[in-house]
Parts: sequence; structure tokens; C-alpha cells
Amino acid sequence: METGNLEDVTMRHLAYPFPLVSLLYAELSFVASFNAVWSSVAIGLLYLFALPLGVYLATRKMAGTNSPYGAVVILLIPLAVVWSVWFIPQAYSAVLSLLYLTLATTPLLALLLSTAVIIGHGGVATWLLIILLIHYINNRYKSDFLKISLIIYI
Repeated sequence: METGNLEDVTMRHLAYPFPLVSLLYAELSFVASFNAVWSSVAIGLLYLFALPLGVYLATRKMAGTNSPYGAVVILLIPLAVVWSVWFIPQAYSAVLSLLYLTLATTPLLALLLSTAVIIGHGGVATWLLIILLIHYINNRYKSDFLKISLIIYI
């Protein structure tokens, strides 16, 4: 990562064909008058504080504390921490958008969040689309598809 003014900050990574600055980092840099590096640190800390809260809310929303969904979400925490250590900023938005999607958002918001993730990173986008498809089928047919979807999650 090269530092300097916001125009001079570039993050070079093999996963991306061109240098980029995450839009969220750039927006926080402009609004809070931070350096872009410090804004990425602030976003990372907010993400790590939001993750346990998101696990708690998602577990309660999905059927209480004894829900098998809650166990799956808790099992995803180490994966999210690995994502936060390795630089993939779209993984932050994917995990946070899963929180919003589990809170029964409007279809328009789900579409916008999914579009943002799809534009960002191919592997994360594919994973999110699979999860959205499982949620759609589970909500549409209200069957015992939950057991099959948990196997797919794991």
C-alpha cells in the first residue's frame, strides 16, 4: 500500500487487474479528513465491532438462540476474521450485507447490496449469490429445505 494524499493512495493486489481505492475508504477520508490508510483502519475496527452484534441479531432473527442458522453464522466468524486480515475489502461488504439480508430487507435493498458485491469480487459474489438462492428457496417453499441448506453452507 502506498500512502500520501488520497489521489496518491493505491492498493496493488493480484486479485485486481487495476489499482483501486475502496469507495468506502475514500468517502470516509473526505468526510472525516483522515488519511486513507487511517480510514481503512477505522472501517476495519467498525467491522470487527459489528460482526459480533450481527451474529447475535441474525441468530435471534432466524429463530432464537437454539437455531441451526445461528450455529452456521457463528462458524463463519473465523472465515470473516481471515478475510479481515487479508486485504479483500469487498469481503467486508459481503459479510455486512448478509447481516442486512437476514433482517428481512426490501427486495430493492437486497438487489443493490448484491450488485455492489458482484461488481467487487468474483468469488465473494458467487458465494453470496448461492446463499441468496438458498434463502429464496427456503422462504418460497417453507419446507424442510433448511437441513439441505445447512449442509450446503458447511
